[in-house]
Amino acid sequence: SGDNGGAVTMGGNRVGQLGTVNADGATGNGGVITITAGDTVALGENSVTTANAGLNGDGGTIVVFSPDSALFRRGARIEARGGSESGDGGFVEVSGQRHVEIIGTVNASAPGGESGTFLIDPSNVTLLNLPPGDGDWTPVGGPPFTHFDPNTDGAVADIGTLLTSLQNNSVIITTVNIAGSEPGNITVSDPIDLDGTGGNQLSLQANNDILVNAAVSDLTPGTPDATDISLSAGRAVAINAPVDTGGGDLSINASGNVAVNNTIVTDGGSFNSAGVDFASVAGGTITTGGGDVNMQGHSGAVSINDTIDTTGGAGVIRISGTSIALTPNINPVVLDSGGAITLRTGDIAVNGGVAGPSVTVDDLSGNGIGLGSTAVAGGLNMDGGELQNVTTAALELDTANSITVDGISAANSLNATVVTLDAARAVSFVNNPSTFQSLVVQADDGIAVDTDISTATGNLS
Repeated sequence: SGDNGGAVTMGGNRVGQLGTVNADGATGNGGVITITAGDTVALGENSVTTANAGLNGDGGTIVVFSPDSALFRRGARIEARGGSESGDGGFVEVSGQRHVEIIGTVNASAPGGESGTFLIDPSNVTLLNLPPGDGDWTPVGGPPFTHFDPNTDGAVADIGTLLTSLQNNSVIITTVNIAGSEPGNITVSDPIDLDGTGGNQLSLQANNDILVNAAVSDLTPGTPDATDISLSAGRAVAINAPVDTGGGDLSINASGNVAVNNTIVTDGGSFNSAGVDFASVAGGTITTGGGDVNMQGHSGAVSINDTIDTTGGAGVIRISGTSIALTPNINPVVLDSGGAITLRTGDIAVNGGVAGPSVTVDDLSGNGIGLGSTAVAGGLNMDGGELQNVTTAALELDTANSITVDGISAANSLNATVVTLDAARAVSFVNNPSTFQSLVVQADDGIAVDTDISTATGNLS
């Protein structure tokens, strides 16, 4: 209508778009195309569906939807491009809640603005490389077509198609769970090469689990492509193959547990994780090249069994959990940070090295901190050997309760230049003498000294 694209609606029990449908803007915004079917909706081979902007305007909206099956065939093309001079890319959705095949191409790019979004919304979906011709459908019965027959259960998305789309626009794949159907998993079954996708985001949003079973990285030498990757799951996320974002951020948000069973590299991007329990295995290293690590959103146990490394920049490490267990693998240092390290927990086991310019341990137990040979019942406890594993210029232990110190040797405290004990109640030095390099004590309810305290090189205050 006028300079902007108009609106086109196609609907029926079974709908096939086998030709050309346009809602392009003459000089302004792209229009709206809605193609829906109660049973099967299909965009046939070589079909063209466009809602492009003109010179100045945003790409339009194209929605292809069925509560049953949606087929986006090889050679089919959808475009919702932004204006050639200005404007953002548009929005494209291809959704079949029981079965989706994504083999056609989508272009929601914008030479003068932000790329648009491509949304895929099935039940379960598997990302894999489909051979040419695989998954093709044949209309049965001749015009008017009486049946479109998908040849597989579940939903499949061709990775080649996905990457072509990701080079032009951000891609969102979501899954749903409808009564009696699949739970809504997303599985990466074949490698994803992120070459040429820099600046866009791949977002996987699963009703149930996300399983990364094949590598996700830029496999082509040359300029790295910084691609943001977001994984959001209604239950669990498992990284079972290497992931390298090329400088983009990797963000994981799970209602259940997060498992890192292989390497993660972000090349300066951040790593973010939230859920219930978090577990990395031996070989599950996380290397950010100076990017931040934010794992403050975990409400359960955190078990780290290989290195998290943010060196190469000032990347910080922030971890929260009901308990935190740090266990070394080949590298004796488990947390190696270019910036500050903050650990918020009710219980901690520092069995491997922790290294950073500053380290803060916040007590979430509510029962206080035991440092040295005397453990506090139900509290956060760190013995002398664990303290010795911490290498930092400034270590701070904070609690809303009290701190008890017993028998910290000079060797135990050698690697922490200044130790600060900050308690909302009391700090007590009991039983065996304690020696620190330099010590600062802050206690709202007073300091009790029942044994010797000394400093090896610095001040005691």
